[in-house]
Amino acid sequence: MLAHRKADDAQLRLLEDSFVRALRKARMVFDTHTFQRWQPEKVEWRKQVLAALFDVQMFGFMDFEEIDLLNNKDAIVSAFKDKFEDPIFRKSIDAATNTPSLFKERVNIFQEMVQEIIN
Repeated sequence: MLAHRKADDAQLRLLEDSFVRALRKARMVFDTHTFQRWQPEKVEWRKQVLAALFDVQMFGFMDFEEIDLLNNKDAIVSAFKDKFEDPIFRKSIDAATNTPSLFKERVNIFQEMVQEIIN
């Protein structure tokens, strides 16, 4: 935010476009479960939207092409559900979610998961 606090209109349009593209990618893959937590113990999605999962999906999808995400949608959702069995991932979305190190950790875990699926 500090780097863009004096952004001009052209820069703001680029940032807005990047945001909208990331949102479209997240919605394309997760549909009605975008930004929601998978509950393996109940085998269902929790209805509440989580800020930590907003971070994961928005930043996590930024570097991937829509076509690659669409072609691997089912595998991504399945692998994402599996991440809720991982105590490191769970900690990164459950506790101290505004901590920069946990922010980076959860986004990196997600990006590596998606990269592995696409490759």
